Amino acid sequence: MSDKVHHFQNATPFLSIILPTYNRAKLIKRSIDSILSQDFKDFELLIIDDGSTDHTPELLQEYKDERIKIFTKPNGGVSSARNLGLKHAKGKYITFIDSDDYILQGFFQDAWKLLRGERIDALIYGGKIIHNERFLHTSHCFWSNCNPWLIKENYFFEQKRFLRVFWRYHGNSWACAKFIRKELITHCFHEEIHVGEDLLFNLEYFLNSSTIVTRDRFFYICNNTKDSLSRSKNFNDRIRDILKVYKSLNPKLDPILKLYFEKDIFRHLKYSFSSPFFIFGLQKHVLEELKIFLKQIQFNPLIQKNEKSWYYFLSQGKGIFFKIKWQFFSTTIFLFNTSLMNVWLECRWLFNRVILKIKSALKRRINFLKKIKTKLKFKFSKF
Repeated sequence: MSDKVHHFQNATPFLSIILPTYNRAKLIKRSIDSILSQDFKDFELLIIDDGSTDHTPELLQEYKDERIKIFTKPNGGVSSARNLGLKHAKGKYITFIDSDDYILQGFFQDAWKLLRGERIDALIYGGKIIHNERFLHTSHCFWSNCNPWLIKENYFFEQKRFLRVFWRYHGNSWACAKFIRKELITHCFHEEIHVGEDLLFNLEYFLNSSTIVTRDRFFYICNNTKDSLSRSKNFNDRIRDILKVYKSLNPKLDPILKLYFEKDIFRHLKYSFSSPFFIFGLQKHVLEELKIFLKQIQFNPLIQKNEKSWYYFLSQGKGIFFKIKWQFFSTTIFLFNTSLMNVWLECRWLFNRVILKIKSALKRRINFLKKIKTKLKFKFSKF
């Protein structure tokens, strides 16, 4: 079978690409063009305009490609837009791309080579993060790459083993950069959740899957913008939504998987614990829900003892004196973490620039030496 697939009209394309957008007139053209220019052609592109108020709708009408289907709906958020795309998708496999982002040449072709010959229910790729057109870092299939085998190009997992590894090593929770089988999608995105909606959708899908493959290659470029469609405004929303994810999925898991899942949920919650003004701004009913969760994980052997102390600190603290102590403690952690993160990102960016320049210089030197070698061979051949 040839490695090149040419587009042909049929009722069932191999791939359905779902691209939700809202007020992305400045960015969406790059995203769409990166899709249409792919070597692989057997796909449909479903663009869902989630009630844009800029000139995104006019820009979309300029595209006349027969593979593009445009849907317009009132503004309801990225989850409702994706759900509309899922409702109309006809492809054998589904993938999501955000309108802030774009993909590199060869992405669909690379995925098709694996998906065409194997019974693969989910194919997961890594990606690269950019901000203001500057490269920040590489996002692997697992964000905590403690073991070299996790960053193999192709790693085949059965379902339960994958979920354990996913939660233990902080699996990539994006909805994007993944290819999933349409016939196994028995659920939709939870529109009431705005933080963790991708994570919950992915996990519910993985529970229906048998074979999951991670491929640590980086065709997907994620644009880390502040006004992303799925950003939450405050840590009350974040905590409430993360706990909703926990409540939705926890009853469906066996006792062993629950331990790994609890540890991963706790990791997500910790980002909010160290936010400044956490205690002063925390709503009472959210605090009570948080206490219930922290009490449930007290006997989880995967969570360290010093991490469990958060429960005692929250449940026993009362009065303004406690709040002041917490404020000082959490602000110190927040400032320390933020400063370290900024320094680390800047150093990483500079390091990548240096490496790229070194590689470029070495490449030029090698090409120069090759030319000299060719000339010398030609001169000596005359004799």
